Amino acid sequence: MNTAQITALMFSSILSVLIFWIFKEMGRRKEKALPVIVINYLVCMILGNIILGETHLLRPSTLTKEGVWPIFFLGFLFMVTFLLMAESTRESGASLSAVASKMSMVIPVSSAMVFFNEAISSQLLIGISLALLSVGLITYQSENTGGFSWLLIAVFIGSGGVDLSMNLIKHQDYSGWSNMQFTTLTFFGAAVAGLLYMLWQGLNHGFKVKIPRETLFFGVLLGGINLFSIYAIYHALDMFKSSTSVFFTVNNVLVVMGSVIVGIFYKEAFNLRKIIGLIAAVFALILLG
Repeated sequence: MNTAQITALMFSSILSVLIFWIFKEMGRRKEKALPVIVINYLVCMILGNIILGETHLLRPSTLTKEGVWPIFFLGFLFMVTFLLMAESTRESGASLSAVASKMSMVIPVSSAMVFFNEAISSQLLIGISLALLSVGLITYQSENTGGFSWLLIAVFIGSGGVDLSMNLIKHQDYSGWSNMQFTTLTFFGAAVAGLLYMLWQGLNHGFKVKIPRETLFFGVLLGGINLFSIYAIYHALDMFKSSTSVFFTVNNVLVVMGSVIVGIFYKEAFNLRKIIGLIAAVFALILLG
């Protein structure tokens, strides 16, 4: 790898780890995840349109573009998965949430064999097996609940569903959508999903209009990092045009390892089973890449 590739890789990985760090800090401060995540997606949508400039999406013609509704409703899945990630980071820690999230690449990889007739290799099958083993090891919380952490399993399924949905939409080859337009519209859908859920909560439990300063701060901070993390990934993919598998493998490993460091900083507990799960996750990512 050259200097430009290493820089792009490190930048995208650090921003992804920062998202888990913010979730962990929110948990420490007992900050409610839902309003922060809704503000985050509103910030992403606004910043995205500002960056798009003359090609912004805030115009009637956007509603008639091919693929607008599948891309928009993908944001609903984004919203649910991000909320699950925040809650799992609070409950199980940054490191285990990162593993559950990154191991979800098993779902789009496996689905690609079915939907797109991609080749099956022994290396791929071993990687998938290790990934499933790692998820099993980290989600089994015998010392706490006597069973599996269904929240971590939900993160695994939700993250995989997001990746699979994006892959299916991308394979539709909708014309006229730049990467930033695609991302901004998805964020807009996520913001609408969050607002609708908050409206439903308000109708059932009463409205609370006041937004604490700390909630607003975390929402804006998370929104900026979230948007630029996507930007950083697209930039890194440009740097790794002929070796995207190398980028995704190293990036995912760095995010998992970075999240482990965050976990150690916050004194998360690591027993032998979880350590074996983390090691299996790293080898799975290398094989799947």
